[in-house]
Amino acid sequence: MKYCIIIFILIISLCSYSKKIIELKNGESIKCEIISEENDILTVVSDTFGEMKINRSDIKLIKDLDERTGYRYDDPNHCSLLFMPSAETNPKGTWYVSDYELLFMNVGYSPIDDLHISTGFIFPIVPEMITEGPFSLGFKYRTMSEPYKMNMSVMGSYTAILEEADFGLITYGTAFNYYLSPRSTANLYFGGITTSKTGGKESIFSFGLALTFRTSESSKFIVEYLNGGMFDEIETNGIFIFGVRFFGERISADIAGVKFLDISGSEPWFFIPLLSLTYHF
Repeated sequence: MKYCIIIFILIISLCSYSKKIIELKNGESIKCEIISEENDILTVVSDTFGEMKINRSDIKLIKDLDERTGYRYDDPNHCSLLFMPSAETNPKGTWYVSDYELLFMNVGYSPIDDLHISTGFIFPIVPEMITEGPFSLGFKYRTMSEPYKMNMSVMGSYTAILEEADFGLITYGTAFNYYLSPRSTANLYFGGITTSKTGGKESIFSFGLALTFRTSESSKFIVEYLNGGMFDEIETNGIFIFGVRFFGERISADIAGVKFLDISGSEPWFFIPLLSLTYHF
């Protein structure tokens, strides 16, 4: 566990940067990162000029560089990571359809900006997959939001095995995401799983950590770590998932690998492929 935390801290340190635009009184503009300031002299690193020093008296204005303005697309599937939920929600009046591993389907709709409701089912290759289940209903409600700064949401779902009317799986949780920069976010999730048989009295708790990093106008890198009670029965210290999302204006596709950590007798880095496709309309 401690090594996982160290890895996340290192990645955050790489993602968190403070790019600025410095406008000089002579009319020039410099895109740079401010390293230090001493005696009214700024030491900066510019992509064009390298390290240089600027006298504060020569500066007209310093402002944040919003790198989103250079991108053609926003991620249409920002409400979800690879496996974890994010705290984002979709715009009012929009729908989405997701396909995981070519078999698991999810359909969602947003009646307002801060809420979306969804249903999940297995793609009906044979009729029994519809009549026997499983079938789920879920929701996500965004309780706090500052655009491109932070979001917080609560969520829950109920999954029924249709041929077993006395059994249902209940999940609930809270997600939080914080923008480290215009193109990178840190994400946190706490949640639980219980069943209708226990009336919610017995729960298994889990948590997840994730980082996203925008790599181009139409792609991002995502890494997740999940741990907790849901993995106890398979003798693992959690799972790592990392992959790439490619997206356009309405469609996104994820290609990722899943690694179970420290499973007994599984020393090699063996990855389980994770594929998903989402369309928004």
